Formats: sequence, structure tokens, C-alpha cells
Amino acid sequence: MARKANISREEIILACWSLLEQNYFPNIPRLTDYFLQKDGRKCSNTTFLKAITDWEELYKERQEASFKDLSSVFMPSFKKFERDISRDLESLLEEKLHQEENEQTLKRDATHGQYLSLSELTQTQANVIEQQEEEISMLSQKDDHASQRIERLELRYQETLTTLKVVQTKSEHDKSLIKEMSLNLSQKELDQAKVELKLNLIEEDRTRLKMQLDLQTEQLEKQAIRIEQLTSSNQDSEVQQLTVQLKDLIQLQLKTVKNQAK
Repeated sequence: MARKANISREEIILACWSLLEQNYFPNIPRLTDYFLQKDGRKCSNTTFLKAITDWEELYKERQEASFKDLSSVFMPSFKKFERDISRDLESLLEEKLHQEENEQTLKRDATHGQYLSLSELTQTQANVIEQQEEEISMLSQKDDHASQRIERLELRYQETLTTLKVVQTKSEHDKSLIKEMSLNLSQKELDQAKVELKLNLIEEDRTRLKMQLDLQTEQLEKQAIRIEQLTSSNQDSEVQQLTVQLKDLIQLQLKTVKNQAK
């Protein structure tokens, strides 16, 4: 007889993990069977329900942690891409500042009587600055494109994580169904084997009865032949009447034996 006792929340949560490892999603009936088979203990459905709710929260946290581990694999590549773009922009800005410093130096040299004219120097520097501004604009556009691409990649990454979670849940459900179907198939195969065994026993009984019928028929026929021989040698009317009655009795017994065999 099953003994009644309280089951702690921690024991129920451990049982939930054990059932999940066996490809069974935890619920109240399965947990009840689990503890009955383990040690015969019972508890209320409310206790089971609260513990299952706590376990589901733990399960969700573990799943999210696994997804975060996957995110940590991709994020270094995104960060490196951002660092490369920032480094290129900083390098270009430094070059621009250096060119401006050169421009100021050349202006000072021109003031002190250098051979190059101030107008030519200014035009040259203006062309250089314009070219650098175009390069900065191009790099800014590339940075914008890179940021948009990173956003798209992050969106695809989140969609992929969601899809993986759905597929994993479906896979666990399919595994549970396959296991249950396998158990049902095994039970049906066992039932079929039992039916085949019964049919074999019935066939053996039928064969045995037929052999007995054949043997009894043979013996009765021999007795009939013997009676006819005795009758032919004795013409007494009483003997003949007795012989007829005996034959009728033999025929009746034959019919009875045949009916039993059927």
C-alpha cells in the first residue's frame, strides 16, 4: 500500500529534469506516476502545479542563457567591424588636421617671402581639403551603411534564435510522440503474438480431435463389419433385429463424435 507523505519542491523540480531527459515533458499525471514508482509517495495536485511552474521558469532561463552564448559568438565580429570603421574615420580626420596645419605653415612661410604664391598655395590646399571632405563624406556613408547592415544582421539573428527555439520545442514534442508510438506498437505486437499462440493451440486441439474421430470411426466400422459377418452366419430374426439396433446406435455415436469435432 502506498504511503502518504509530502514531497518537497526541490524533489519535484529534480523529477521534472529527469522526465525531460527521458523525452517526457513534465505534467501532473507523469509526476504522480514517477513518485509512485520511485517510493510510493503522494502529494496534492496544487503542490505539483506550483513546482512545475517554478521549473518552467528555470527551463526558460536555461534556454535564454544558451541563446546568449550563441550571441556572444557573433557579437565580437560586429564589434570588430565597428572598430575598423571608427579607426578609418579617425585616421582621415587626423590627415585633415595635418593638412590644415601645413596650410597654416605655408601661409606663414609665404608671409616671410617664400617663392610660392599665396593664391596658388591656397588653391592647392582648398583642393586637398575638398577632396578630403569628399572622402569623409564617403566614409560617413559607408559607416551609415555598415550600421544599417549591423541592424539587419541583429534582426536576422533574433529571428534565427526565435526559429531555433520553436524548432527545438517541436523536436522535443516529436520525440515524445515517437516514443509513445513505439510503446504502443510494441504492445500491439505482443497482443498479436498472444492471438497467434491461441490460434496455434486451437489448431492443435482440432488436429487431435480429428485423429481421435478417425480412430473411433475406424473402430466402429470394424465392429459393423464384424456384426455383418455374424449376422450372415446366423439367420435368427432376433439376432438380425439386434444387429439393426446396434448399427443404429453406431451411426448415432458417429454423428455425435463428428459434431464434437466441428
